[in-house]
Amino acid sequence: MIKLYRKESRGLCWAMLAAIALQCIAFSVSATPIYLNETLNNLDVKVETSLLGLKGMAFIENDESVPVLCDVVFKNGPELPVKRRGTINPGVKKVFEANMNRSIIKLVIDVKCEKSK
Repeated sequence: MIKLYRKESRGLCWAMLAAIALQCIAFSVSATPIYLNETLNNLDVKVETSLLGLKGMAFIENDESVPVLCDVVFKNGPELPVKRRGTINPGVKKVFEANMNRSIIKLVIDVKCEKSK
């Protein structure tokens, strides 16, 4: 009877561990919308966005023959906007990122690029 009890408790323990693991996987996958507003001024620039936990990212690739100056603003609800600025050389892909302090429900990323002077 004691051995039977131990086998049952092991099965229950494994079932609980599997349930916890499935919940962790479900919460790690995010379906948070990212809204991208681009002002590229007729430049050959590609913009991609991504979200990793509380970090918003914008990947900007410069396909122009001259350096490009980009301003990126990350807006997350009532938080203050986070601003990033950088020059991207020709043929280079640069990452602009911002850590958010609150959970992200809707992230708006504004990207404005112009030729560097």
